[in-house]
Amino acid sequence: MSLIHAIAGSVANAAGGFSLGGEMWEQLDHATPADDTTDVTFTSGGSASAWSGYRDLFFYIAGKSEQSTGETPICFELNGYDLATSSNRQYYNYRFNNGVKGSSFTNFEYSNIPAGTGSQYSQNFAWVAGVSGDFSGVHCNTLFTLFDINNNKTKYMRVSGYTPGLDTSTSAQNVHDYEGIWTWYGTGGKNSSVPAITQVNFFCKESGHEWGDGTVISLFGIKDA
Repeated sequence: MSLIHAIAGSVANAAGGFSLGGEMWEQLDHATPADDTTDVTFTSGGSASAWSGYRDLFFYIAGKSEQSTGETPICFELNGYDLATSSNRQYYNYRFNNGVKGSSFTNFEYSNIPAGTGSQYSQNFAWVAGVSGDFSGVHCNTLFTLFDINNNKTKYMRVSGYTPGLDTSTSAQNVHDYEGIWTWYGTGGKNSSVPAITQVNFFCKESGHEWGDGTVISLFGIKDA
């Protein structure tokens, strides 16, 4: 059984926890943002159990966008730091594959160690397609893992996902597949005294873009065996 199949098949019973590969997974929170929502925030204090009791966090995102066409880029922030005003930002290495009907895949790779501020420095870690039109019944799936969240060192995150989209200029189907790794050095910018992760905020970066009905975000905590 694959990892994602095991998770999807166990969500209903996850409140009591379930074992997977020698580890204990427990569902900590769940969100279904309504239309017109731009931000979805998860906190340790608002979860079923405090995050201090878990080694890793895992988010399963089945996303929709309020946009009628095109896609909405999604960013994230940690511990409530506003990337638009703070230099407390994530650094990333990111690979993006774009498949267009009738042509070959195109690969892009992005990396940054930015010197400025702004939400672009969390990059678009995920994309979600519109709630109407050709992809009205399709969710965009993203798996987002934050590793070893309670140590005092650099934090590492990994994202994997895909988004079906529509190229309005050619009316051809696109499939966006993305893989990325982020590091977060905390307030000091060094590999020491980095705070534990206690809040994760997912937000729609582009002006006028919003989460759409049908979005589901589930948070799991992973304990050591």
